[in-house]
Amino acid sequence: MKQLVPVLALACAAAHAPVHAFSVGVPVTFTKLVWSFSTTTSVFAGCNQIIMDATGDVVTSDYLVLAGALVCGNSAYVVSGAAYFANTGSLNMSFSHGGYTTTCGRISGLSGTCSTYDGAGALRGTSFVRLL
Repeated sequence: MKQLVPVLALACAAAHAPVHAFSVGVPVTFTKLVWSFSTTTSVFAGCNQIIMDATGDVVTSDYLVLAGALVCGNSAYVVSGAAYFANTGSLNMSFSHGGYTTTCGRISGLSGTCSTYDGAGALRGTSFVRLL
């Protein structure tokens, strides 16, 4: 009986605890976002455009999931990643493509410089992106 008293006390306290509400918005997809792309990374020298979709709950979050393609002449690399808007209004995004990762921090005005890393995390070049 002595062991049951603390359990009952905890159960009563939990029953009277305030319930915290949270909201979940509806995801929105922005389709066919086209970015110009240039890079010093030799593997992607022939690539000039990224076409991607961005999906997220823009009402309750600043986070977006990215999916698309890095276009390189007659071929393309699959692009997948994420982006978010900082409290400064700048866009931060990172996406993987062909075993590499390109990270673009603090893009303002929807254009900016990015860093491209190989699978081991070594810096392999810089890139420039601009939303068309």
